[in-house]
Amino acid sequence: MRKAAMSCSIRGVRLRLAVPIASLLGGCTHVATYRLPVPVTTAPALVGPLVACASKRPFSIARQADDLRLQYDPQTRLLYRVDGNQFKLEVHLDAAVARAERPAQVMRAKQAGDALFQCAQATLSSAR
Repeated sequence: MRKAAMSCSIRGVRLRLAVPIASLLGGCTHVATYRLPVPVTTAPALVGPLVACASKRPFSIARQADDLRLQYDPQTRLLYRVDGNQFKLEVHLDAAVARAERPAQVMRAKQAGDALFQCAQATLSSAR
C-alpha cells in the first residue's frame, strides 16, 4: 500500500499535509509510505537485523526509540517505523529533488529499502 504526502516542519512542529497544500509551503519534503508485510509484533525483532544489513552498505544510520532512519543519499532518507498496528517503510525526499525526478528517486530508494528488509528477514530467520 502506498501513500504519498508532504511533510514539513514549522517551528519544530511536524505537519503532514496533502501534496497540493504542502507544495505551497517552502522547505517541505516528499514522503512515500509503504506498509511492510509483517505483523507489527515482529517489527522490534527486525530492527537489529535491519541495522546489521544497513551497516554493510554506505548508509548513515540513526536508531531512535521508535524508528530507524537511514540516509540513502544526500537528498533521500529511509525510515522504518511502527505506526499504530503497521510496520512501515517511508521514503523521504528533500524539497530540492525536482518534481519530475521524484517517482524514479522514490522507486530507487524503495528498492534499496526492500532489499534491506529482505536481508533483515533472512537474518532473523537464520538466527532462529
